[in-house]
Amino acid sequence: MSRSLVIAIAGAACAVLGTVVLTVPSEHHPEASDAHPHSTHELSQLAILWDRSESPTLTCDSVVSLATRELTFLETQDGSEGVNMSFFSTGRADSGWEPQLRFMKELLAPVQIIHAQRRYSSQRASLVSELSNSCRQAGRANSSPIYAAFARLSEHLRSAGCGGPHGPHCVLAAATDGQENRAFNWRQRTKPAQLIENSGIQVKICGFAQTVAPEASDTTVSANLNRTWKVLFTHPDSVMIEPYCPQ
Repeated sequence: MSRSLVIAIAGAACAVLGTVVLTVPSEHHPEASDAHPHSTHELSQLAILWDRSESPTLTCDSVVSLATRELTFLETQDGSEGVNMSFFSTGRADSGWEPQLRFMKELLAPVQIIHAQRRYSSQRASLVSELSNSCRQAGRANSSPIYAAFARLSEHLRSAGCGGPHGPHCVLAAATDGQENRAFNWRQRTKPAQLIENSGIQVKICGFAQTVAPEASDTTVSANLNRTWKVLFTHPDSVMIEPYCPQ
């Protein structure tokens, strides 16, 4: 082979290699959306409220059972990448009757790997245990500012994207006997001036029959109580009331 032919072949090879080098993609640096795929708005939102006034006979076990049921419900919803759960108790005089946020934690959905599912089960059990402990530490109160609690929890959920055009699955679940005695008098059928916005939020209330109030066994009074609370929300069709909380 002549020297000139060797030089020509070598030059062509270098040209090809040069082209390959130039077309190798640069190293990918993930953007924030790649590094944190589980944004708050992609998580289902669950707000739990415990009416800690003295009139309900509801215990922290009732609150835990309610939260566990709603966690299971949200875990089965299409598109959910996990649940962001927040736990509130109704307020007292020292909080200006505002509900008190006890804790808020994320529970990310597991991938289809056995060890990841086991880790998720462990984290879920830890979350439920923390809820139980937090509830017991809250203590009782001598008033029932339930309306204020519902209003604030609705605001809390909407700040997390609930009610938006592409909002997450959202549930506001409350364990209460409905015996409001701060914002209005439900027995006299008086109502606060402003309705509670619950667009895109399923409201689930349980415990109206679990109370020391003497009229609880009166079916007419019970029906009035149900009706009173439903019409306080902008979307009453999204409000479900159960006489008893899950056990």
